[in-house]
Amino acid sequence: MSKVDKVVEPPPGLPQGWQAVEKMFLAGKHAGGTYIRYQGGLKNTKGLYSVKKAIEKDAQDRGLDAQAELAKYEQLKKAQADEKERERKRNDMVKGEKFEQFVDAFESEFGKLEAAVVPKIPGWTCVVKYLPISGQTHVSYISPECKSYGVLKQVEAVFGHRVLNGDLAEVKTLIEKARADFIKEHGSLEPVYNSLRLLSDSSTLQEAAESGDADTLQELEDFKYGGDAPTRTKRAKLGPKIPFASDYSEEIPLVSCAEQPEANRAPA
Repeated sequence: MSKVDKVVEPPPGLPQGWQAVEKMFLAGKHAGGTYIRYQGGLKNTKGLYSVKKAIEKDAQDRGLDAQAELAKYEQLKKAQADEKERERKRNDMVKGEKFEQFVDAFESEFGKLEAAVVPKIPGWTCVVKYLPISGQTHVSYISPECKSYGVLKQVEAVFGHRVLNGDLAEVKTLIEKARADFIKEHGSLEPVYNSLRLLSDSSTLQEAAESGDADTLQELEDFKYGGDAPTRTKRAKLGPKIPFASDYSEEIPLVSCAEQPEANRAPA
């Protein structure tokens, strides 16, 4: 293999024992550009230019029916295309003409969804950012697929869509459990402070950053979401343990999807 060749992530459907190799054009009008070739198999074949050719060669070497193997590949591609289309529809549903229909379907069953309950829904969490220029705190709601929703009604629409597609029982279980868990932790669905935007002493994130009080700043650093155990914030990884107002000259995400505790993640 040339020094400029690089093994890359194999595409779906490439037979086991084969590799996708990224090569570089060394001369001509495409010099510096790259292309993919496939190699491997029982006879260590090299230089094939498509997954289909690799499937055909692999089937030939193994004594398999090449057409049957290619048919499996086409089925795989169709399944992937179908999933992409479903994902597109899921993304469109929170902004399309049926948006209000989905919201109404949710609210007719469960009433308005409480913002602070969302991180209690299994697999869901949130990202909280203090915006120093506007002085506001912004909350984004993150789905198990790490899709971000900036408006609470969008979350209602996600679950309303499921309700209208025959998933009422599962949605009911998720929402009722999330609310019960929130009440267990905070005493009611309307605690004296908004657990997503305020700390337990009712101070805002900006006030906490400017206060200089060690206990308040420690709570800011250990800002909680969803679960019962305090979670180290991204700010704690970026610098000093005790933050100051000057630390918030840029947006500081206090919680990220990647940092979500295992207990709050959706099952694989």
